[in-house]
Amino acid sequence: MKKLMLLSVLCLMSMATFAQKNADAAVAELTSKVELSDVQEAKLLSIETQFASDLKEILKLKESEPKTYYNKLSYLKEVKLGAIKDLINEDQMDSYVAYRTAKVQARNAKYKKWQADDLSELEIRILLMEAM
Repeated sequence: MKKLMLLSVLCLMSMATFAQKNADAAVAELTSKVELSDVQEAKLLSIETQFASDLKEILKLKESEPKTYYNKLSYLKEVKLGAIKDLINEDQMDSYVAYRTAKVQARNAKYKKWQADDLSELEIRILLMEAM
């Protein structure tokens, strides 16, 4: 019983660490493209951490219910992007739009590759949403 409790605690800690690393990487990526204030960085980290936490909740649906997973992921991405847009001020918007445009172009290249790989439309949509 003690081993099971210890294993559970270790699993939870490792998931929290993984989510934090993903959030830190996302904040670093956006910060390198858009000059953010310290307050904005802290808020962005909070947004990304919440997104990572929410993503962990729905990840189990990816294999069992891919359509539901896609819908929930799409909603989470929409909420996250909306929160980030609210965070960015007018002076930073041009840099942010350029950053998002570059991400879209990279996703478009991946889309063509995945189509050539003959993946289903749902699989492609999920991959595109995850790459967003």
